[in-house]
Amino acid sequence: ETQLHDEDKAIAAQLYYEWGNAEKALALISDLHDLYPDESELTNFYAELLIDIDEEEKALEVLETISPEDPSYAESLLLMADLYQMQGLFEVSEQKLLQAKAMLQDEPVIDFALGELYFTQGSYAKAVPYYEETAKERHEIGGVNVHQRLAESLSAAGEFEEAISWYEKAAAEHTEPNTIFGYGFTAYQAGMVKTAIKQLSDLKGLDPSYSSLYMPLAKSYEAEGMYEDALKTAKEGIAYDEYNKELFLYAAKMALKLGNEEEGKKLLQEALALDPGYVEALHTLLAVYHKEESFEEIIDLIQEVR
Repeated sequence: ETQLHDEDKAIAAQLYYEWGNAEKALALISDLHDLYPDESELTNFYAELLIDIDEEEKALEVLETISPEDPSYAESLLLMADLYQMQGLFEVSEQKLLQAKAMLQDEPVIDFALGELYFTQGSYAKAVPYYEETAKERHEIGGVNVHQRLAESLSAAGEFEEAISWYEKAAAEHTEPNTIFGYGFTAYQAGMVKTAIKQLSDLKGLDPSYSSLYMPLAKSYEAEGMYEDALKTAKEGIAYDEYNKELFLYAAKMALKLGNEEEGKKLLQEALALDPGYVEALHTLLAVYHKEESFEEIIDLIQEVR
């Protein structure tokens, strides 16, 4: 390496970085940065390597040496925004990104970074327009599916029907459990129960241990009047999530709806065993005992939960 010319050193450093050896890359780039402090692309790469080895303060110092007039200044702003976000300084990060956006209006990486910033803060409605801009140019950045992020943001902002079309695109590009769940759950929230049943059933086939799928799938079956399927699905969910009191209560209600009172009571008792203060399960079981005129059971149950 000591025999390499400076340009070759820069290429070697890039290769080391791509191979996951940031420290070897840094050793080469550090020397080059000392030799060429005005080479802003080199400076940005140097800062990126410092971030990789958790030298955030030094990385910031390095980035602040780049002049606003420099062509690489926008890239340095992106790196600074990343650093401030890592430190939890979201407002400063936002300022840097908006500054970069003002310089490069049509750069999808900046739009995506703004989308990600708002997404991580739970400001989904603010994230949407930036993901929409990104999606015009790219469908994936840094291993993240932009269509999925846009769908998630729209869904979280309550725009279920608009989210569905983006989930369709995301699922077509990449069959992945979180995408399929988001698609199915959003369809359920939008009242598109047939689509919800299709997506959530596909997910069950792909990954039956994905326990979050069972409640919306069961409720989708219920909405279609398919009570036996709803009960079966809820019980399948319990097998994967045995401490989910809501699934026990839901399964109990389906069993009662189907006239299976003994099964309904057993499921309600299991829900109460998990949480003796579970008011809805308690009221439901008391109502069953009252209907049966099982007054001793009513007294026993009230004494148990006191």
